Amino acid sequence: MMPIARFSPPKRGFTLVELLVVIAIVATLAGMAVVGTRMALRSAAAGETLNNIRTLGGMMEALADEGLDNGGLNPPGTFPPYEGSLADGTDYVWWDLIALDMGVAEKDGFDIEWNSLPSETQFQNPLSRHKLGGNDRFYGFNSPSDTRGGFAYNALLTTDDIGGSFAVVNIEDGPNTILLGESDDNIQQSGLYFDDQNNAPQGNYKDSAHCYFLGNSVRTVKNTILKDQSSFEFFTTPRDKNYGNQP
Repeated sequence: MMPIARFSPPKRGFTLVELLVVIAIVATLAGMAVVGTRMALRSAAAGETLNNIRTLGGMMEALADEGLDNGGLNPPGTFPPYEGSLADGTDYVWWDLIALDMGVAEKDGFDIEWNSLPSETQFQNPLSRHKLGGNDRFYGFNSPSDTRGGFAYNALLTTDDIGGSFAVVNIEDGPNTILLGESDDNIQQSGLYFDDQNNAPQGNYKDSAHCYFLGNSVRTVKNTILKDQSSFEFFTTPRDKNYGNQP
């Protein structure tokens, strides 16, 4: 008896169309994963920024309550200027004072030397693409190319040095007065302080900025509001506000 021949169907591979569909699906899923990861990292950086600016703002308010040992120019209850000198002649910028209290800086002659690079401390804005302070442990205020990526101080809270003394600023509306804000990476000047619309606090690569208001309150404010002249004056002027132009 003749054996019965068994036939197997020919093996069939993927068609070009099927391969393209699979590749498209994989690429879409990979893209979604990348976007999701970026959003998660962004959210984490925003949370860290909020915590950092709340810590720095609280320490600055504590400094104002205590006053400074700089010849009585800033008695308790007044905010220090964004730059100045202590009674022993030590030069400082405002974040040097906080860095001393945080233990990340110490006096070195008439300078204040940081034990850590500024970019490795809470002064670095996690949302910024710019490194804070470069590689300089003497964080002076004359290096605008090295002061990006951090937080700016409302210099309007103190007056300029006139006749060797600083006038006490009457802050009538603390909850609506910005003490610290995210420095604008894109301005061509120091991010140490803001006192005019050109270097208003501005969120880095997003549409709003984290701002610390007097009284331990952190809110986000739209960049368009902070760059508006009347709104900027409302949020940064500690007295005589025009409530008719309230943002």
